[in-house]
Amino acid sequence: MRSMKTVYPLVLAVCLTIARAAMARATPEPICPAQLSHELAAVRQQANPWGHDREVWGILVESLQGDRVFYRYNDRQYFIPASNAKILTTAAALTRLGPDYRIRTAIFGDENRLRLVGRGDPSVTTAELQNLAMQLRSSGIDRIDTAIVEDAYFGNAALNPHWEWEDVQAYYGAPANSLIFNENTIDITLHPQRLGEPLRVEWEDPDLAKRWQVVNTSVTVGPGEPEFVQVGRDLHRPILYVTGQLIAGSPPDPTGIAVANPGDRFAEQFQKVLADAGITVGEVEIATTADPNPGPERAAIVSPIVAELVAEVNQTSNNLYAEVLLRTLGVIGIPHSNEPADSRGLAVLKRTLADLGVDPQSYIVDDGSGLSRRNSVSPQALVQTLRAMANSPHADVFFDSLPVREIDGQAVGRGKGGTLTGVSSLSGYLDHPDYGTIVFSLIVNHATQPVGIQKETLREMLRVLMRLQPC
Repeated sequence: MRSMKTVYPLVLAVCLTIARAAMARATPEPICPAQLSHELAAVRQQANPWGHDREVWGILVESLQGDRVFYRYNDRQYFIPASNAKILTTAAALTRLGPDYRIRTAIFGDENRLRLVGRGDPSVTTAELQNLAMQLRSSGIDRIDTAIVEDAYFGNAALNPHWEWEDVQAYYGAPANSLIFNENTIDITLHPQRLGEPLRVEWEDPDLAKRWQVVNTSVTVGPGEPEFVQVGRDLHRPILYVTGQLIAGSPPDPTGIAVANPGDRFAEQFQKVLADAGITVGEVEIATTADPNPGPERAAIVSPIVAELVAEVNQTSNNLYAEVLLRTLGVIGIPHSNEPADSRGLAVLKRTLADLGVDPQSYIVDDGSGLSRRNSVSPQALVQTLRAMANSPHADVFFDSLPVREIDGQAVGRGKGGTLTGVSSLSGYLDHPDYGTIVFSLIVNHATQPVGIQKETLREMLRVLMRLQPC
């Protein structure tokens, strides 16, 4: 999994974390439901010792059956949810598409004119393209006059126009088009070198090193220095920007950048695997409109089932997979429309969740991943969605897709976290010894503390909830 190192005020983080841990050990006694409001307020205050006015919390804690509200605080107010928006997307995808649905990539036509039709499978790598090429070779095709790759299924809505500039450069903001190869990212690894030297840039595909200009202002630093790296790219030219610093002798940092023209890259990779399979290609074209009569099917591959795609979204917070699910919802749910696939997906998501009993007025979504800051979601909407999925035919699939949540090394339930600058969220299920399954949503916006402190505050709130007992 890619990671990027970010600098935080480490001394403050360590001090506050130690203070919280000491407090938890000193007061582990159970609490009554009537004390919950005071205890959670104390945690919020501890995370905001200077009383910054702009920090805003939204919290809702209920029984799974919805017959008991343990705590609510701004639960109907709108918040930027960060990746908690993925809860809405995956719930709608499982419900509307079903857990066994697969995305199909197929090749049609004959030796004179073959057409590969992409439908947004986010899992395609070299191995899948090789599979297609070998199917063609096994059918006797060793030459193609014209190979067409069709990038039309999702239309031209590959990027959300409201994503921030730095996000669309990074691997986590890769475009969700109809032809996806290697998650539409270029993987690189940054290696610290000797003290004072720039970080060494290693390309996963060595051929790219010859085609890209690297503007590298990074540096290798000594022990005790903060570590942080940032990579970006020019969206029109092959220029990579590398900044930041890593400590000499520290592990390398894997990261990546988004591909600006994913259709071109897909076509290039497809032509390469065809050549490796012994298939000569006269020319390769990219089509942005669909052919209603592409001819007989000659080869095909399918994605993992939606249940696995949903697990990838929630377990690793994969933005690309979430955006693909949203667009697939749109194309399947509202076919034959000139509206962008993502806009249609948002409409289908809204309709699907409404059918599940989620109040349509309790949230406004702008994308499928939560990367957009125009998403506005209330804790109420998240709790209603979690409760609906717990009572759906796909309850086990959805529950298993969420990461396991632990408190002090002990698993206590499942939940999806989310983080943007100034935003942290955590929503899910707690397996409570006295109250059975508890559904919760915790969101903070305009937070001034580092992400590490924000996450520790959320964990501390879960500790408080697990101390509840009937009184």
